[in-house]
Amino acid sequence: MIVTGTVKKVLFCSEQESMYIFKVDTGSTIVACSGITFGTKITPGMSVTVTGELFDHPRYGQQVKIDDVSVEIKTTEKGICSYLTSTVKSIGPITAKKLYSHFGEKLIDILDNNIDIIDSVDFLSVQQKHCIRNEWSHSKNDKSLVVFLKGIGLSFNQIKSVISYFKCIDTLKDKIEKDPYILMDVGTIPFNVVDVAAINILKNADSDERMKYIILHAIKSKIQQSGDVFVVQSEMKSVVEMTMRDMVSPSWGKYIPDHIYYKSLAELESLGKIHTNELNVYTGPSWKYEYEAANSIADIIASGETNKFPNIESVVDEFEQKNNIKLSPEQRKALLSINEYTVSVITGYPGTGKTLLTSAIVFIFEKFNINYTLLSPTGIAAKNLTSVTSRQASTIHRAFGYKDGEWSFNKTNKYIVDAVIVDEVSMVCSETLYRLVTALDKNTIVVFIGDDEQLPSVGAGCVLSSLMKSSMINVTKLTKIYRQGRMSDIIKVSHDIILNNKIDLSYNEKSEFLFFGCDDSKVRESIESAVKSLFLKGADFQVISPMYKGSAGIDELNTHLRPILNKSFYDDDVQKVKNGDQFFYEGDRVIVIKNDYEKMVYNGDSGKIQRISTKDDEIVVKVFNWFNSEKNSYMDMSFSFTMKEAREKLKVAFAVSVHRMQGMAYDYILFPVISEHRSMLYRNLIYTAITRARKKVFVFGNKGAFSYGISNEKENERHSDLSDLIELCYDMNVIKQVML
Repeated sequence: MIVTGTVKKVLFCSEQESMYIFKVDTGSTIVACSGITFGTKITPGMSVTVTGELFDHPRYGQQVKIDDVSVEIKTTEKGICSYLTSTVKSIGPITAKKLYSHFGEKLIDILDNNIDIIDSVDFLSVQQKHCIRNEWSHSKNDKSLVVFLKGIGLSFNQIKSVISYFKCIDTLKDKIEKDPYILMDVGTIPFNVVDVAAINILKNADSDERMKYIILHAIKSKIQQSGDVFVVQSEMKSVVEMTMRDMVSPSWGKYIPDHIYYKSLAELESLGKIHTNELNVYTGPSWKYEYEAANSIADIIASGETNKFPNIESVVDEFEQKNNIKLSPEQRKALLSINEYTVSVITGYPGTGKTLLTSAIVFIFEKFNINYTLLSPTGIAAKNLTSVTSRQASTIHRAFGYKDGEWSFNKTNKYIVDAVIVDEVSMVCSETLYRLVTALDKNTIVVFIGDDEQLPSVGAGCVLSSLMKSSMINVTKLTKIYRQGRMSDIIKVSHDIILNNKIDLSYNEKSEFLFFGCDDSKVRESIESAVKSLFLKGADFQVISPMYKGSAGIDELNTHLRPILNKSFYDDDVQKVKNGDQFFYEGDRVIVIKNDYEKMVYNGDSGKIQRISTKDDEIVVKVFNWFNSEKNSYMDMSFSFTMKEAREKLKVAFAVSVHRMQGMAYDYILFPVISEHRSMLYRNLIYTAITRARKKVFVFGNKGAFSYGISNEKENERHSDLSDLIELCYDMNVIKQVML
């Protein structure tokens, strides 16, 4: 939609972000427009042309969302003076009129092309001349950059991301012209857009630079999609050629000549962008994370002191007596092994005693005055660890001082502690492992705890299973269920899934595992009906789904569950605000998806939106069970987020993904399994979903899709060399010690 007319009124203005909401009089109607104007200041009386799409704003009604805006400078005195005062803060209405009287209609052209002439104007002070020159230059550069970026194919939102990322824009155009692929660093611009922009600038689809970046993009995309740490060398060329299918073709077509391919690989490696060996191709960072993590672990194994716990058996006996329990032989062996090994892994299915052993290890550490830290990959997992041990746990990111992309503790500034216990290790990616172990002193005792049958991390790698494969690391796998009383059907089914035993899907009302077989088209309605019943009972429940899209996907479920679970939804004055393709409503249940260390609100925390104010740029959320570190207790606490913060850190959570639920548990879990989700149905995803329930799990859908999912182990198969590298680095450390 294109709107041309005169700005009638400015309703909202944030000059710092160039964000405006204003009304345009087209002559026949009044149209509201909103969005980013990139340094173009909007004032009443301006003649503008706005291009964008029509949408409904929760406060101001129907508006045009700005994709592009241009200002027509009227050559009248009023038009030029209005433009000057809106562009240069140093020029007020009186000074603008004086300048117009002095230079006439050529004033704008003079400022653009011969600004030094203002030095001869005697009614301007030296300070005014200096400010006018600087401000006009910045304004000119801003507009020039926007025109340039639009010209090479970037959208207004992408231009906003570029300016926000690089910040200093005076020399940005020159930098992009020299190397257009630096736009990849922004992170939010699709590679195809960057590639087209580069071709528009370089006028060459065959350049060596282009080929290098296509290869780098292909590796990054494959790693991101698969969770692998590297791409197998034998598959690499076909991966690159597959990536190129949707790109502008070089003169030699879609198939890369060998000499060009291998030359580009060699240049990328010499620049440190990739690392190759006979078998694999890594990105520079992925190799660094895996190799240096392996080297640090090997160093701890080789250098760490064992036998720190004399008479450990008597301490274990004391733990049994204090808690009135009898440890099994495998549980006892796991505890005693921490005296023999500096790096240990304890893994097991639900009900096998991982939580009990965690508490026992804490007991042992405290008996021997060991200074230890309890760590988890997410905030909610840290809360759970705090709950089961009655000791303060922290996220890895918080403990190691992560902020704005930097880590306070690292390989040059060690995190000094005698021991760390890391829980929920299946959720730890290769980069987080690197950040953790490279920051530890080589004499630290490290205990990793987790369930290797759960989903692997969202980021690259399969850290827990890789650690378990290493012959250098002590591994205890708990397999026997030790919980007292009748075995929970949830635990039984989860074990049967892992052991490939047949699952009884017949309906049994008394069972804790309930499968409701129904057509895919009826699944969402069935979930809605069950949710209504649980909601009326005040039950603790959560709906989870394998995918965002589809009839029983997260987006559809959130839309249809909102009227049931949000009492404010039908209120006439309920406020809402756009969030991507969805909305936030007052009264919505939300989940935190990004840690906020200033508020001490963490990934996995849940809450409820109490207030939305576009006027105040604020969304107020009551976070449930927020940990007050000063009072060492949990409470509900309200926090204020800006609209930008809310969109970055919150998601509507009437339904959430299985990955989001890792490290969390509810009394009741509702989970759809339909053919439409087949591409995401894996054994460990279904296993993870089922084991989120404490009391009952309700599975809705297709028996065939369920059977397919529990037999599909594909998600477990990730490429990583961590276990082999630990052994290699250990051998190298031993050789170094011998040579010394």
